[in-house]
Amino acid sequence: MKPVTTILNKVLVREFYLANATFFLVVVGLAGGFMRSIDHIILAELLVSSPILLLIPIGVWAAYSFKVTRFNRALLKRGENEFLYYVSTLPIKFQVTALTKALLLQLLPIFLYASFLIATAAKHRLYVTLLLIPLACIILLGLTVADIFRALLKGHREQKLSALARWIHERFTKPYPLFFPEWIVRRSPWMAIGTKLAAGLLLFAVAQVYKTDTYDARLLGMGVIFAFAANVNMIWEMHRFDNHHFDINRNLPIPFARRFLYFIITLAILTLPEAGLLISHFATAVSSIDLLGALLFGWSITLFLYGWLFKHPYGPDQLHSIVFFTCILLVVLILFKIPFLILASINTAGGLYFWRKHFYTFEIPINEEKA
Repeated sequence: MKPVTTILNKVLVREFYLANATFFLVVVGLAGGFMRSIDHIILAELLVSSPILLLIPIGVWAAYSFKVTRFNRALLKRGENEFLYYVSTLPIKFQVTALTKALLLQLLPIFLYASFLIATAAKHRLYVTLLLIPLACIILLGLTVADIFRALLKGHREQKLSALARWIHERFTKPYPLFFPEWIVRRSPWMAIGTKLAAGLLLFAVAQVYKTDTYDARLLGMGVIFAFAANVNMIWEMHRFDNHHFDINRNLPIPFARRFLYFIITLAILTLPEAGLLISHFATAVSSIDLLGALLFGWSITLFLYGWLFKHPYGPDQLHSIVFFTCILLVVLILFKIPFLILASINTAGGLYFWRKHFYTFEIPINEEKA
């Protein structure tokens, strides 16, 4: 049992923190450089004061846990790590114990901050919060352990379509904008669900804040930035699908305007939960112009990231750092009251420029395996 735990710690835990060292340094630097200890305490007291506001850290934790899940799945696909699939031959009890210990270390930042929030809630005798925080942590840990357990068990088995799926495929022609949504749901269902939950919880929490006081549209803008930027993993997968897994697409005689139209339709399908929350929860909080501008602004963020990947084909972990700094820049611009439509126009122009200029010259880096 101990050798298995040691191997998992070296392959999963150590490699995770080495790959994301820059990310953690930036977060620690921002948290320690821009916020005093009293600011952290005030923020914690605000977050634990209401179950609704508690959705904000839970949403961030969910995004972090899916970052861990994605990293682990990518690590398992490397040729030098195929020996990890032999873990599935051990008794289930040993597998779950060893994986739980490794995932506990990977999710350590969540549990450290959760402990801080629990101590704050206990100080103010907020018993509902004291129940919700450990429950959220246990659920996230259970989901991440279940995901890697399933990945190890499944290995490289052939995936067979059900009779119902075969019947549907034989009788109905699937339009191109549905190719990727259907593919990502089959390939990474937990990542897709987690992304939508994290973005949805964030927007829902922002909507509840509007009910407690009067705010202008800048608060909505900041929520839109982080909610739509949370789709970074799906945008990366969409870019990889269009230009790697389905690379024949680039050789088809499709005009660029039609490609862009297909992208917008696919993007609208992928962001239906976010768009629905914006329309249903913010219609009375902000003006119709600001609401429409916020939606276009959110879509433009994803379009910019998609176009950026043609010029800079980063891996998902590298892209997260770029997205983080981009979000900070956009938040600053929002605070300076730059209109949503202007920011959306800039993002759209930048994304289309990178996309159109580098579309036919783009190549996947040779050191990346076809997964």
